[in-house]
Amino acid sequence: MEKKSYAVIGLGQFGSAIVEELVEKGADVRARDKNNRTCVMGASKKGHVDILDLLVKAGADVLCIDSSEGFSEFQKDTLAWIHKNYKNVKVG
Repeated sequence: MEKKSYAVIGLGQFGSAIVEELVEKGADVRARDKNNRTCVMGASKKGHVDILDLLVKAGADVLCIDSSEGFSEFQKDTLAWIHKNYKNVKVG
């Protein structure tokens, strides 16, 4: 089944029943909008824990490191820790 990219950031604005239906119909929970935001970002910003649970179970990426200020020692240390402790997690 081909994954469909809906306006993913908007998923955080809907109720969990609508998000569940979109996921069942093939919504790409890893897609990003034109501003590089994900549905996880939208749902977490709004505090929708029930939607976050649905998205995670559907395979959404949940690991985010803020890089808006450029690369830092914190980011370097965080990435090294992730690589060391979670060898199966793909991070760049």
